[in-house]
Amino acid sequence: MSPIRKQHGSKVKARIALEATANNETLSEIARRHSVHPIQVGKGRKELVERAHELFTDGRRRGAEEQSETVDSLYEQIGRLKVENDFLKKIWTWKLMRNAQQSNRVIESFRLLRNVSCLVCRARVTTTNLFLNPYST
Repeated sequence: MSPIRKQHGSKVKARIALEATANNETLSEIARRHSVHPIQVGKGRKELVERAHELFTDGRRRGAEEQSETVDSLYEQIGRLKVENDFLKKIWTWKLMRNAQQSNRVIESFRLLRNVSCLVCRARVTTTNLFLNPYST
């Protein structure tokens, strides 16, 4: 069974990284004193040096820039969606109108077919009557 790994908090990591940047002791001595591996101390020092400028950036200015970028991207997305929505409305309106016209044509053809079939039925009746009783008229 392996030993449980230690989890160091951010305050401890920051303190170790600050000690490492002071260059008063070697990384091995600092690591031994805090019971961590020297590579961890070196990584912490490197990260502190690379990201220290973030501590002093103006958060208000950064927030305004990020917010303006977010607003611009949202307006762009709204514009795209509006164009897409208008296009789909136009397409669906056109399809519904076309379907309505087609259904009206189908209904009209059924009406005509019904009228023709009625005429054919009447013609059959009259022709059968003529064949059955040719002298009735």
